[in-house]
This record gives sequence, structure tokens and C-alpha cells, in this order.
Amino acid sequence: MGGYYNRKFTSDVLVIDCGSNTVRHFCVMPKVVNDSVANVIDAKIYVVGGHYRDTENGSWSSNRMMVLERETQTWECGEENYGLEAGCRLISEEKIYIIKGDENNFVFNPREGRWEIGTDKRLHSSWKGNTGPGCIIDGIFYSYDTCNNCLSAYDLKHRLPCGVVKGVEGLVKGCKEACVASCGEKLMILLMQDSNEIWGAEISLSQVNPVVGEIWGKVEWCQLLLRGLGYFSNCLTVVV
Repeated sequence: MGGYYNRKFTSDVLVIDCGSNTVRHFCVMPKVVNDSVANVIDAKIYVVGGHYRDTENGSWSSNRMMVLERETQTWECGEENYGLEAGCRLISEEKIYIIKGDENNFVFNPREGRWEIGTDKRLHSSWKGNTGPGCIIDGIFYSYDTCNNCLSAYDLKHRLPCGVVKGVEGLVKGCKEACVASCGEKLMILLMQDSNEIWGAEISLSQVNPVVGEIWGKVEWCQLLLRGLGYFSNCLTVVV
């Protein structure tokens, strides 16, 4: 969905078939954006946030949500909503969450077509200290706190913090960036150290009891993936 390639920003939408190792052009986005978040809800692709920068016009951030109808390859652009361009952006199976650093959070319900704007200090506190994208499994928001080097969880349905996921503390020392993605019922975590080494870890969730605020995990594996000038902004899981 757009991005930055060969020192240029692009609005191209590509379809990557991991089974056949092929790439094909699908359509063009109405806006050129980089670092946006996209996911599928009810057969539509929702694209939130992103930014663009050039030497002539400076930079701008996207305050509109773009929605792609896959069958007709047509786009819809929502009304401007200041706040979509920054913060942690999550798209679950039912709703879209924007967690802001100023404790103002945005929640969009596609089936009702409306935004909810409010202050949820507990949700903001659960995200505070995290430097990368998180993910949602069964209504629980998981993110990695690089300041305290731990995996944290938050129950979105009941709006209750679940605290630190027990059993997976201190995966990598000196972590400055992190990204959490779901792979079925497991978590995949990418961690970047201060030395620019990228580590990966697979976490299985053995005991999930958000009512009492306790979640246990098990480290299936944790190992070095890339050494050198590595960088990531997001991660996706693919079934081949």
C-alpha cells in the first residue's frame, strides 16, 4: 500500500503471492503515503495514517482514512480527522484504534460508520513506552515496551490493563525498536538492538485470563535474524 521505493514515494498497490513468488500491480491509491497501516474488515481494505515528504513542498501527514473496495478496485476517502496521522494505529477484525501520545484515542466502527473520540488513560498507559506497532488477538492488544523490555497486554473489550505478559520478560537487552504481529494464535516479535541487530521471537500464549489481569506466554524460539544496518517499520504474517 504505497510506500517509499528507489528514493521515491509511490501510490502503487501491489499484490504479492508468496506461494508463487510473484508480484503484480493491483491499483493506485488516491493519495501518496508512506508508513500507513492497512487491514481487511468485511472484504474492504482500510488504510489509516501515513505521511509524505519531498524537497519542494515539505511534508504533510494524512488525516483521512482511505477505503478500497477490492472487487471494483475503487477508493473512498473519509472526511478529515486530525489525529489519524500519528500514534499507534491498530486495525482489528471489527474496529480501528488510534492511540495518541496525548491520551486522546480514536475508535472507528466501520459497520456504524462513525468515530468515537475519548480519553482512556489505562489504554494510553498500556501503550506508553512502546516504539512500534502492536497487534490484537481475541480482543487483547499486545505491544512491546522497549523502555522496560517486556510484552504488555490490554483488554480492549472490557477496557482493562492485563499488565506484563508473564514468562517472556527480557527477550533482548538494549532494544530500541519493536514490532508485534499475530501468527494464528501466536505472537511474532521483531526487536532491534542499539547495535542495529534484528532479533525475532515466537511467543505462544498458554494462559489468557484478562478478567484477573493475568496472561502467561512461552518463548518458542528467540534468535538473531539480521546483523548490520537493518531496519523495519512494520511486520506482517503470511500463510504459504
